[in-house]
Amino acid sequence: MERERLEKVRLDKERLEKERLEKERPENERLVSIEELEKRIERRIEKVVKEKLEIKIFEKETSTKNLFIRDLSDSDSENVENPETNRSHFWKNMIKAIEAKKKTEEMSNRKSVENKSSKVIGAFRNIMVSKYHELPDIVQSHYCQYSLKSKHWELVGTKPSPSYLKLIKITSQNYKQLVILWSLLDGERLIISEAYAVYNPTQLNMFNSKYLNLVNQFSTNPKLFMSDNWKNKDPDGSRLFTKMNYDNWATTFEWNKDLMVSIVPVVHGTDFKDALSIISTGFVALSNFDPGYYGKGLYFSSSLFYTLPYLNIKKTPAVLISFVLPGNIYPVIEHPNGVDSLLGSAIIPGYNSHYVLTRRNGFPINSSLKPWEKFYSELVIEQESSVLPFYLVKVNFPNFTQLSDCQNDPDGTKIIPPDKKK
Repeated sequence: MERERLEKVRLDKERLEKERLEKERPENERLVSIEELEKRIERRIEKVVKEKLEIKIFEKETSTKNLFIRDLSDSDSENVENPETNRSHFWKNMIKAIEAKKKTEEMSNRKSVENKSSKVIGAFRNIMVSKYHELPDIVQSHYCQYSLKSKHWELVGTKPSPSYLKLIKITSQNYKQLVILWSLLDGERLIISEAYAVYNPTQLNMFNSKYLNLVNQFSTNPKLFMSDNWKNKDPDGSRLFTKMNYDNWATTFEWNKDLMVSIVPVVHGTDFKDALSIISTGFVALSNFDPGYYGKGLYFSSSLFYTLPYLNIKKTPAVLISFVLPGNIYPVIEHPNGVDSLLGSAIIPGYNSHYVLTRRNGFPINSSLKPWEKFYSELVIEQESSVLPFYLVKVNFPNFTQLSDCQNDPDGTKIIPPDKKK
């Protein structure tokens, strides 16, 4: 008994001595436990992601405001008897605004912030999928998850090819990456109920092949595959403004600064059951292409808020966030009820997609656009191989129903759901 007591006294003395020495050690040299180290790393990551999110939200708000810069004094003095001149003047002012914004961005030193955030996005990427090395890091790291931990992915379809989903935990790095995209896609006011990562190896291979094919076409014969004859049909500058708006949006995503062919994230509002079908069989099998207001193809938007009327009529509303290859876009300004309407028409030859800026009611913006009025975009993709489903998100039903009720135009006209448009 005496021996045990002495041993205990000795151990207590050693413990107290270690604690004393640890307290006297400078704070930056103190030893920490594995748990404490993990907590510190997690706090550091959260801080950097938060900085990235705040910066992108600020840039987006600034971008929206800058787009509506307009010389009202000149506008008021215009000759109202010459509407053609008025329209031309309006679009010139809009183009000047977007050019000024672009110059401001180029002058600002944002590289350090963007590099810092990109490290966070790729922080947990452990291996490089060499087959897809031409695709952006954000895409490669996403699919590295499957090769590293395939047991966490649930098989949701086998025909015509296997497809998988993985529930994303709120505490995971993948969820933080999703939140950044969600914000950039105008989803700050929508509540995420559940989120899943999507993986379909067939769709990924098709997307990768399409990307490499577009790069080859644009580099070997740009005159043939990068037509710009839309400039011949732009009397007032509205088509140029639409094209500049797309270019500005595409370069919001850092990876596009080094790519010949832009890859952009877009949203598609649907029902959860239909989304599972899309993940397994693709968009074409479900819709057989939407004849659509602005051409025949697959319709997407850069705004989650714009999809509210589409979601509001679904039993289990869900959003598919996909990466798409717009390729050479044709800037659309034609009204679907006009004499030059593109309603149900094929994609214009020489182009890969149609891009249009719309009001909340789904019709194209024009020179009557108010300085405070927000506009949205629709992207019409010609081929399914240009689309890669990435995330499947269930949206909180009461939240977006309330938002949808408030989503009125200044004149009180609500957005017309797609099944009620005539």
